[in-house]
Amino acid sequence: MKFNQTLEHLLQEDPPLKPSALYHLSKIETDELEQLTEIWSAIPVERRRESVKALVEIAETNFEVDFEATFRWGLRDSDSEVRAACV
Repeated sequence: MKFNQTLEHLLQEDPPLKPSALYHLSKIETDELEQLTEIWSAIPVERRRESVKALVEIAETNFEVDFEATFRWGLRDSDSEVRAACV
């Protein structure tokens, strides 16, 4: 799964979240972060919550990933649960 496919996956509400897809949010470049920020608010809130919590779990078990840019963007989320998980 490529970065653009990951974004499409996040936008979908029906298929279960694939944690493996979230690895594409690690060490994202500036242009990728811009793409993520463009679609972030369109991701259903439950999916954003689930995604951020999965990112935290991945980061706790795999020290090679770096979701810092994604977490920083998540701190701006309108949902308090998403923001709290990003801290």
